[in-house]
Amino acid sequence: MGRDLAEAKADAMDLWKLAERISGLSLREIYWEGDESAMADTRNLQPAMTVTTLNLWREMAGKLDVMGFAGHSLGEYAALAAARALPVEQVIELVSLRGRLMAEAGGGDGAMAAILKVSLENVEAIVAKAAGATGGTLLVANYNTPGQYVISGRKDAVDQAAGLCKEVKGRAIPLAVSGAFHSPMMAEAAAEIEKIIRKADWKAPAAPVFANVTGKGEA
Repeated sequence: MGRDLAEAKADAMDLWKLAERISGLSLREIYWEGDESAMADTRNLQPAMTVTTLNLWREMAGKLDVMGFAGHSLGEYAALAAARALPVEQVIELVSLRGRLMAEAGGGDGAMAAILKVSLENVEAIVAKAAGATGGTLLVANYNTPGQYVISGRKDAVDQAAGLCKEVKGRAIPLAVSGAFHSPMMAEAAAEIEKIIRKADWKAPAAPVFANVTGKGEA
């Protein structure tokens, strides 16, 4: 991930090195030579994905007439850096902390799955049934399209829901993530990261940043 660009551009390689110093992680070794389990660990993935996104942005920035910035979930942090609303160094610090806190949240018992070819009504019914049967946290976390939803929660509840999807001729695809992201199992992590975000060095963005929560451009 991001290796070709880093080996071709010194400033792109420098950003990888900066992220390694800030995070204390051997990101290049993990993503250029590592195994899939290490790559899927959100502690590693969040800073590495942010570096890759920002390097790609730097390559395109001078060629675009930018009217706004947006990013989904983790990508919102890269969008804030690209918009110069937050310094790159602080964004890498934030996503490194976010990755660690999210990895620790939920006791490592979380999972997610994409649900395909099932109506929203049936997905919600399946989620309620699986949560009731297992007593575990489970909810619809992402409403991606009318034909694709993502569920998140305790692993046994996600597994139960996946089985129920087959009964209605749907399909459940386990996601290669290390926790129940976008769920109440992340509440403790969210509270901690919020404290740090409030202390960050915020600036007016170069163009509006469209927030995940509201969909509105914040200038």
